[in-house]
Amino acid sequence: MKDSNAKIGILINNAPYTAFFHSISKFFVDNNYNIVLLFDSKVSEYYHKFQDSHYPKFYLNSNDYKVSLNSDSFELNNHSIGELFFSDIERIKIVEKGSAVRDHNYVEIFNKYYFNTLFAIKKYDLKMVLYESVSNSLSRIVYQAVHDSGILFYGLTPSRMPGRFEICKDPYFDLKSKKETFTDSDTKEYISNITNIVPDYMNINLKATNKSIYSNFLDLLINAKQLLSAYISSEKKFNYGYFKLFPFFRFALFSRFRRFMIFISLRFHTKIFDFNDISELEDHILQNKKISFFLYPIHFHPEASTSVLAKFFTNELSNIENISLSLPLGCTLLVKEHTSNIGRNDLGFYKHLKNNPSVKLVAPKVNSKKLISLCNAIITITSTMGFESLILNKPVFCFGKVFYNKLPGCIYINSFESLESSLQRFVKNPASDIYKPDPYYTVKYYSSITRPGNLNLLEECTLSVFNSIIKELAFDLKK
Repeated sequence: MKDSNAKIGILINNAPYTAFFHSISKFFVDNNYNIVLLFDSKVSEYYHKFQDSHYPKFYLNSNDYKVSLNSDSFELNNHSIGELFFSDIERIKIVEKGSAVRDHNYVEIFNKYYFNTLFAIKKYDLKMVLYESVSNSLSRIVYQAVHDSGILFYGLTPSRMPGRFEICKDPYFDLKSKKETFTDSDTKEYISNITNIVPDYMNINLKATNKSIYSNFLDLLINAKQLLSAYISSEKKFNYGYFKLFPFFRFALFSRFRRFMIFISLRFHTKIFDFNDISELEDHILQNKKISFFLYPIHFHPEASTSVLAKFFTNELSNIENISLSLPLGCTLLVKEHTSNIGRNDLGFYKHLKNNPSVKLVAPKVNSKKLISLCNAIITITSTMGFESLILNKPVFCFGKVFYNKLPGCIYINSFESLESSLQRFVKNPASDIYKPDPYYTVKYYSSITRPGNLNLLEECTLSVFNSIIKELAFDLKK
């Protein structure tokens, strides 16, 4: 049942989701919902071309609302820097090598976002705020204000299953199970076809990775023009003193230029280092049947899956070194680079790993499921390969706060010290029941916490995604 009185806040920053923001706004309005656009700044309004729209607008960095910044009520001491700020720290560290951090008083910004969000919720009587899953400091602060106000937060993110997506209602992806789930036949079919199944977001990433150098350069120029136009237009008309727009523009533009350079370096990295292909690995493993092989997939950075869900395990070189030191004597760690992450690590990263005698580098394009089948177990932070491993009957050792870390066959690890002892126990008794996954339960459970719909935030919102959102909203508003 639709609630025409429900007022929805749509959080908008400089993420490149223009088509999605416009289409989902229209979907809500066409279905008799009232919406308010919550911009982080005027730059984002102009960047996404909302300056001529007639939707109500609110600017979270504005000084115009005469909001009292009573920092005591926010209780900043109840939140760590890592909890509120690390996702942005990692982005700045990777993209701009730290120079943007010094340009901002982040405590002041946090207070501004928090109290302006509280003000907006009260002013417009919002029932829900919608964004992608909590992935940066802005969304983390807005979530806190939403939570403290007792209203709903919907964070949309693609799922590990094609044709489905997640609605995350807290920063840690504490997804709620519903009675709706795959049928027995759907579950069995999914398991039988797992080697051929590719999540929607992976297909999107592969499409972006495989674009020509010309196309990537053209995208860079278009983004630069859009950002520069947005910056100039908004700066001429609005200049909120404490919030420095130029550092924001520099950071956003530089990140897009770096993405282009990453694409150019893609083949450069893989040709310089002798990554093992699948046939080489198969031969090596067949010749060393008495050795246990563990697989560690490198994650894409920066991303909420690590910076929010596993902030103490974001240094991949440190992770791999510590995991390799934790292996029982004689074991080997296979390390597979994420195809979308190539170029973000410098050449010294791969050289260091190549010199580690217990590590073997795997070519990025090696089939992940085939690789999983060759290994004794998977060690991961929050990778989709952990989920796939459980379906393929391979045990998983997991460091992150991810939905599958409590499922059968997955051992949750909170430190490298505990990993060392856990791996020792596994090698001594791999047949123990605690290492036995339940593929059927894994698929049934995950299907119950995801919703039907093809979500691609880089494109227009689909009707299937919107229908799932309003169905969930109607259910939640009845509570």
